[in-house]
Amino acid sequence: MPTPDAKTYAEQWVHAWNAHDIEAVLDHFHDDVLFTSPVAARVLPETGGVVRGKDALRHYWTTALKSLPDLHFEIVAVYRGESTLVSTTATIAANW
Repeated sequence: MPTPDAKTYAEQWVHAWNAHDIEAVLDHFHDDVLFTSPVAARVLPETGGVVRGKDALRHYWTTALKSLPDLHFEIVAVYRGESTLVSTTATIAANW
């Protein structure tokens, strides 16, 4: 699978997050996603910070956003490799 255009991908990702459009964010993941985050461990302690599957990821992010109504991201940098895409974002107006 080819690596998508880095700038476009990052812009779509940040736009979806800033709109709090969880379904648009989830479009970037396979149904069997394995997602790890120390924030997930705080929001849903029973996960131990490991979220398995798109439905569980939807639940995690929906739950987290209820307590972060002002969550906003800005793109800092975007990098593209042969089969890798990395975007660095700054979190603005969130009380983690």
